[in-house]
Amino acid sequence: VKRVIEQQHGEISMRDRTGGGTEVSLRWPEVKDFKPPSGSESPGPGTITVQSESDPVQPGTQILVVDDDERILLVAKSLLESLGYAVSTAQDADEAVSVFVIEHDQIAAVLLDLKMPGKDGWTCLAELREVCAQTRIVICSGFNPEQQLPDEARHDQHLQFLNKPFRLEQLAEVLS
Repeated sequence: VKRVIEQQHGEISMRDRTGGGTEVSLRWPEVKDFKPPSGSESPGPGTITVQSESDPVQPGTQILVVDDDERILLVAKSLLESLGYAVSTAQDADEAVSVFVIEHDQIAAVLLDLKMPGKDGWTCLAELREVCAQTRIVICSGFNPEQQLPDEARHDQHLQFLNKPFRLEQLAEVLS
């Protein structure tokens, strides 16, 4: 779509709206007798803006992914969205706790990496548990996390493990 619009000397832009949704604006040379589609507004000749309303995130449908590797965050986000989840991401423990404090009522589970610069995953886990002890936490690690399990985590009924790399089916099973 972008290529076709640009070939016609037009422009397309997208931006997130505060409070949710996306605004998409299309601009092109003026076309006679053009009528914008219903549900959209035409603020000027050759411009149309369509805004999508995003539904508020339903409790229990959001996953928080915590990993210092941006590639892993992007892949995990894509996999989770394909399973129908809303996804928040954090690249370190402090960011994860900040997001969790605000969004913990909507968060169904946290996918948590162990090896991160600064605070490690175990420290992050302890801080998340101070906010909400019942949220499911899935430790995702390329190392065997159960060998390093702190005493306070040994009896955590809401803690699970998923070895990296994992497949979509494994991720879906752990979250179900």
